Amino acid sequence: MQVELEHSQQQHQITGARVLLVEDNPINQQIAAELLGRFGLEVVMADNGQEALRALDSDRTYDLVLMDLQMPVMDGYLATEAIRQDQRWTNLPIIAMTAHDQADERARCLALGMSDHLSKPIDIDALHATLLRWVSPTRSKLTTSDAAVNVTPSADEETLPGINIKRALLLLGDNRDIYTHLVESFLKNHAADITQMRSAMASGDELVAIRLAHTLKGLAGSLGAESLAASALALELALKQQEAEALARLTTLDSDFEQVVASLRKFCARREVSPAVTGEAREVDTIQVLPLLQQFIGLVDSDLGEARRVLKTLDEALLNTPLYESFAEINGVMADYETDEAAELAQQMIKRLQGGG
Repeated sequence: MQVELEHSQQQHQITGARVLLVEDNPINQQIAAELLGRFGLEVVMADNGQEALRALDSDRTYDLVLMDLQMPVMDGYLATEAIRQDQRWTNLPIIAMTAHDQADERARCLALGMSDHLSKPIDIDALHATLLRWVSPTRSKLTTSDAAVNVTPSADEETLPGINIKRALLLLGDNRDIYTHLVESFLKNHAADITQMRSAMASGDELVAIRLAHTLKGLAGSLGAESLAASALALELALKQQEAEALARLTTLDSDFEQVVASLRKFCARREVSPAVTGEAREVDTIQVLPLLQQFIGLVDSDLGEARRVLKTLDEALLNTPLYESFAEINGVMADYETDEAAELAQQMIKRLQGGG
């Protein structure tokens, strides 16, 4: 498959359009934003449905909404219902994004007023076709910026056990930078996913285990880890249906996960890229970091979206410092929406910086 985006009237139709991307997972945000940017679109992020409603209420210049379905605070279903109840947005295209490509889910999306449906992992061809189908020429800015993309996947793209990198690059429009960032983020933020699933299942918290399996399925697909994605889906369905085979499914998932993680670490090693830390070591800028940690603690229970934005700033401030490994733990528990634990870890970091632990 080859993507050739010519300087045509169709391409100018979408170039400069504004897209509201509603997605809670940082890795999925990065992938979608990078792909949209390649088509010359302006992207605004919202971490959940509630943030999306606030964004729409304060700005009426959006041309399209890409809506994840499973999110904290307010999911995509409730957000779409609320948007369609507002007459200002009657004709605004809303495109569902989900790891479940099932007929009943597509029907539910359409019944709620969504315009179309995209499956995760996002395929660049499908995304481009969807944008062309729903972004109106009268709504976009019709700028003449250069958004042409020529994608020619390498015929000899490397293959590692458990990973079809060539397939992943095809989905990403042959953008190796995006794929490398995806690998780094996955190893940094999701290495403990299986441990967290096992703990959730042992404590009877099946909803947490289901959410983790669902997220892992989508990320595995984006990585080209097809067997891992299938195993994650099998566990998710087993948990939803309360099947006795759920533990066996977890064992299979664990095996696939270990293989993929080992391959991704080889991928990083071949490129001399650390899965967690890159660049020269440096000291912590306490004057910058302490207020950010305190701000995060104050926001984590009241405004999850803003708290995540503070985390992104902290990630940049702490990268390559002695505290970065500890900070990665906060990202890990936040991925599981364990806000109390995240606040406690942040408080421990504050004590360390103040010399009290």
